[in-house]
Amino acid sequence: MRLVIKFFSFPLADQWLLIRSALWISAVRLALRVLGFVQVRRILARWGQIHGGPVNEAAASRVMWAVDVVSNRLLRRKPCLTRALVAQTLLARCNYPTTLRIGVAHNSDGRFEAHAWLEHEGQIVVGQLDDLARFTPLPPLEMNRV
Repeated sequence: MRLVIKFFSFPLADQWLLIRSALWISAVRLALRVLGFVQVRRILARWGQIHGGPVNEAAASRVMWAVDVVSNRLLRRKPCLTRALVAQTLLARCNYPTTLRIGVAHNSDGRFEAHAWLEHEGQIVVGQLDDLARFTPLPPLEMNRV
């Protein structure tokens, strides 16, 4: 009940952004399971094309907030790839270019582990971790290169 009350306390624009983020996160999560990473990236590249013009920093900040809030509620396990893909797509629509980074590491049990994050102008904007340095980054994946 508290979540519903909190949701309706947000301005209408933020409510719509949260709903839109929830729909995107749900769709991308399902698409990753059904279609796989490569096909999902191709689809998202069409939806998240940057058309030039000024970067809308305020809108980009709200998108990052909404994707973070919704993904923390909807994605209990392995949220980083879905979160990064959705944020990259929605941020591109704000003319805010990002680069998808995926890093790999071995955890304390010796198991393979991966993490996805977004960078904008060399700064991490989505997916920051305290121990991110332990992940070896793979080559960067920009939105327009699929």
